[in-house]
Amino acid sequence: MSEQPAFLSAKGWLGLIVSVVVVLAVPALLRSGDLVRYPFDEAPLRALQASHPDCVLVGDSMLRTRIDPARLNEIADRRCDVLGYPGTATAVWYLIVKNIIARLSPPPHWTIILFRDRQLTLPAMRTEGRYKNGLEPFMLGREPEFQETLEKAQRRRLPVFERLSLFIYPAQKHRYERSEDLHERALNLVSNSATKPLLRDAAKELFDLNNLRNNAAPAASGNNDEREPVSADDATFAASVNGSFLPMILDTAERRHIKLLFFRVKHRPPANAPFVEEEPGARRYQRDLQTYLTKRGAVLFDENREADITLPFYGEGDHVTDTMMRPYTELFWKKIRPLLSNSTAGNSPAEAP
Repeated sequence: MSEQPAFLSAKGWLGLIVSVVVVLAVPALLRSGDLVRYPFDEAPLRALQASHPDCVLVGDSMLRTRIDPARLNEIADRRCDVLGYPGTATAVWYLIVKNIIARLSPPPHWTIILFRDRQLTLPAMRTEGRYKNGLEPFMLGREPEFQETLEKAQRRRLPVFERLSLFIYPAQKHRYERSEDLHERALNLVSNSATKPLLRDAAKELFDLNNLRNNAAPAASGNNDEREPVSADDATFAASVNGSFLPMILDTAERRHIKLLFFRVKHRPPANAPFVEEEPGARRYQRDLQTYLTKRGAVLFDENREADITLPFYGEGDHVTDTMMRPYTELFWKKIRPLLSNSTAGNSPAEAP
């Protein structure tokens, strides 16, 4: 009777062990943090250093489509500069406060941040995929505190199995950068400096999902500033504030004696009502936010129930139309001017038209 072969020979077991080490251990050696490939953009800092603003407005497209900087400085009693970056959220706003506004000497008296709903306590909002490159021009080096806060927030949003996958294979964090590098190398092979931008744009249009899927239904709204889904962990203010960038924004401003005003913009109202009715959880969140900011010495202005911001102001989604930016800017300044003046001792602002 012939002897049965062993399940694996000693050589086979050694090969299996080496394979496991290569597959599992090597990726663990790549836990080197996020890649920072784009340098800090000095242009906004230099512009503010030249203008010496007393007030800086920060936000996304809600700011860019609402405030006309020229009209604002015609009617304001102080110099106000606008830093509006569509597609950003609190991760970028924190970096702007820390690495641009707080570095001014002297710093502005006021920073006004325009936001929507729970945006102030959604730290991972607009930070992944195509948004990641938008973070790096505002980063001074690796930013370890920023990176730690962001990574914790991003992991919290992931399903358990995806978290486990990232733990085992941390190199996956860089898949977006690796994909971009591959695309750039491919473009370099078939184009030159003159034709490369044209070829890139043509490829994006050709492979856009809207063009590839003829049976896809059109989007419900063309608003690129879509509302962020809120998880159960982020639904209440108390559960989400400590892991957000909001305390870091407040701490930075406090160190530089910068006053903060958080301005919640109004959603597009329905045609048959002056404002959007909010559910109890949302109202409770705003009350908790108000209490927290007041304790930290900041100001909150909630525009949501302002009856003078009516449907004709709005164009796409929650954006204000180009033609309504000037009248909106005038209403905006009329509302916030008393808040700035009441908290600034020694100022005697002139009458605004």
